[in-house]
Amino acid sequence: DMVRQLQADDSINGYLNLRIESAKLLNVDKEPCSVQLMIIPDGSEVEDYIRMENLDGTSAHLGDDGILITQNATRILGLKTGGTVFLQNMELEQYEVAVSGIVRNYLGNNVYMTQKLYEASFGEYVPNGVLAGLSDACIDQSTYAEALRDNDSVLSIVSTAALREEFGFDLINAIVLLLIVM
Repeated sequence: DMVRQLQADDSINGYLNLRIESAKLLNVDKEPCSVQLMIIPDGSEVEDYIRMENLDGTSAHLGDDGILITQNATRILGLKTGGTVFLQNMELEQYEVAVSGIVRNYLGNNVYMTQKLYEASFGEYVPNGVLAGLSDACIDQSTYAEALRDNDSVLSIVSTAALREEFGFDLINAIVLLLIVM
């Protein structure tokens, strides 16, 4: 339903139908970290919707050989690229997967994996979410996101524009400038 609505919406520049679920990462000591797992469908490019950068600032690319984990989660669990981690879904099924990269993210703990790797680990892949890019026709992203929240096809919504407003990057920039001056 939602995909059909997005296709007909002039405010949408493009979209990616994917699977998003809550999961846990567990290191070798079985220390847990809650994450949002994003499973990218085969043949799709997530880079149009999420800018993924390695810690050195170069572009990160998702492959079928392992998962990409955001830096905060790797710091919490003491993980490194090339190592392995246990990934546990909501049904408590747990599989060991390789860490193929660590990516920057300042708002939350995310794990990215391909559909092929997900199916090899957990089985059937069924999309349940959408990443959407807004066109120039959409003037106020936050208002548009709030309007989508009233749609019966939408369970929850996250707006990057609203996250930026809530996070207060201006305040952080002012603090950094003050520290530099001091």
